[in-house]
Amino acid sequence: MAITIENPTAEAAFAALQQLPQEEFARLKQMFAKANYGEGYQDFWTDEDLEDAARSTALLIDKRFGPEEGNYD
Repeated sequence: MAITIENPTAEAAFAALQQLPQEEFARLKQMFAKANYGEGYQDFWTDEDLEDAARSTALLIDKRFGPEEGNYD
């Protein structure tokens, strides 16, 4: 079965995919959920990531509202 989408938008693709049996549509959703987002991609935050985010957030707050005593390292 060939599916041709003349106007390739997300809405048009979704409408075309509605022709799939429900089981196949569920499989497709799983495939999108497990898609490879590129080398080095991870879908979780490490402790280092969280520390960097906390430090950056504190520095941004200081820029906006003035410094507060504390160690951001």
